[in-house]
Amino acid sequence: MTTTTVDFRRTTDIKGAVKLISTVGAAVSVILLSEPGIGKTSTLAALAAYNGDQWRKVGDYYPDDKYEYCYIDAPNKRDGDLFMLMPERQTKTIEQFTTSVVNMSDPRPKVIMLDEVFKTLKSMRPLFTRLILERCLGDRALPEGSIVYATSNNPEDGVGDSFAGHEGDRVVFINLRKTKTEEWADGWATENGISAITRTCMRMNPRLGASYMDGVKTADNPYIFHPKTNQFRFVSYRGVAMADVAVRNRVVLGEELTAAHIEGATNAAYAQLLMSFIKMADELVDPSQPLKDPVNTPLPSNPAALIMLAYNMVDRIDTQTELNNAIDYMGRSSSREMQSMFMSWVADNKRTAKLGAANSKLQDWMIKNYRIAK
Repeated sequence: MTTTTVDFRRTTDIKGAVKLISTVGAAVSVILLSEPGIGKTSTLAALAAYNGDQWRKVGDYYPDDKYEYCYIDAPNKRDGDLFMLMPERQTKTIEQFTTSVVNMSDPRPKVIMLDEVFKTLKSMRPLFTRLILERCLGDRALPEGSIVYATSNNPEDGVGDSFAGHEGDRVVFINLRKTKTEEWADGWATENGISAITRTCMRMNPRLGASYMDGVKTADNPYIFHPKTNQFRFVSYRGVAMADVAVRNRVVLGEELTAAHIEGATNAAYAQLLMSFIKMADELVDPSQPLKDPVNTPLPSNPAALIMLAYNMVDRIDTQTELNNAIDYMGRSSSREMQSMFMSWVADNKRTAKLGAANSKLQDWMIKNYRIAK
């Protein structure tokens, strides 16, 4: 009989990690650990949103934000990238000059993320250790209230992460779990322009979001990362997002190049699966048609095809008339669950939420079907 080892360590999701860092990060440093590609890097933008600030990506600078946000790709930093010692002629001393990565001339507290910190060069480890433990960049203290946190892969993942024993009891290690495929498809993927084809594929195949940390083996699931058997070619949310670039450009690339790109970003098993969804999508009716003619536009009988079409419609709804037509179209489906998913997507989508809040048809449906509504 084959036994399976299940990891019982406590975990949290990205929302929980953001809440924890925002609450305790000025007092202690949090280190986020997970398997590759589940979205650790996205926590910095999520922290900005949680704090009500505008920052979302490297290069953004908003002087009215409460914090200044700094992303540091730790493995790719070298001596002199963050500060240098330079002679000061007037005082005849050596002064520390910091770079613009951490703008020390800005008095606001910082939120600094050290990405993949345990892959850092040995020569850089003392600098980052002081930043994490002492809130100091070299000998210069960060502004009061600054937050420094870091991310890394699980040491057992075998992708080059290691930390010294004396660091272990000076930080808080938090294990991140994978977001469920449904939540990823309806949340981050929708907000960041991932195609309806990819979102449908992920939503319909929860195995794509499984984790070896839960005892799942690649013999049973050929898609997922596993440190022993599937370390380099696997499906992660990061890889899926990269693969989707080809999906959105498939008309230009053609079938062969599209499949090669998807496989290169993930693995062969996912490429084969996603190409089947692409073929199905290319056989669907134009998603703008139900928004114009909800009565006569054919309704797919395949649930996956209908989900894909519904995703596409939500992405195209711009007016109350189009929303009313989309609701009428989905109302032709005999599945209340399918209707519920569509109504929830409209209500939760940042772009269509205002239309949904003012739409009487959607509100009436929610009231009548509140028991199954999300």
